[in-house]
Amino acid sequence: MTTDDSKKNHILNQVHQKKQRAYNLNLVNIAQDLYPELKSLHLTLMHEDSHWKKVISEARCMQDDLRFTKIMFKMTNGNEYTVVYSKNDSMNDTEIYDDYVVTRGYEFLLYVGEQKVLGVTFERESEIEMPASYYRALDISAFIEGNWIKDLQELHRVERAYTNSLLSKIEDEGLENLKRDFEIE
Repeated sequence: MTTDDSKKNHILNQVHQKKQRAYNLNLVNIAQDLYPELKSLHLTLMHEDSHWKKVISEARCMQDDLRFTKIMFKMTNGNEYTVVYSKNDSMNDTEIYDDYVVTRGYEFLLYVGEQKVLGVTFERESEIEMPASYYRALDISAFIEGNWIKDLQELHRVERAYTNSLLSKIEDEGLENLKRDFEIE
């Protein structure tokens, strides 16, 4: 084995270990859950009753178009982050099926200052007849461990609590409708 091969294997081994660490910290699932939420954070935060106000003090969109969105936000603890969403427009990354389309080439990038600390690639599955889309994480493209992980986990905790409260409210309303529809006291 040449020295170049040895260096290459060492680097690839380190990348594998760091990716595994990111998976063990659940960062891929967190990024997948937060992907659609943080993209509109600057708009959601404008609402008086936004659940994000518990952890985010300000947010602004620096650029927004079909292929690139850059959101900067400040946590209530003072930490500042930038999330970049990018989309590769290559048609080679799109597969069309009978009732849905799968598009690869989406990326979620988290920055602390100028340093990229997390990158996760995604694919989007869209139903042809409906505007609904689902994003699925594919791989980690960058990971540098740091204190930012606690903040990302806190954002995820707040989002999960909010989603669960909405689901509970929907379930409660459904039960009330059943009680009404079947005349149950």
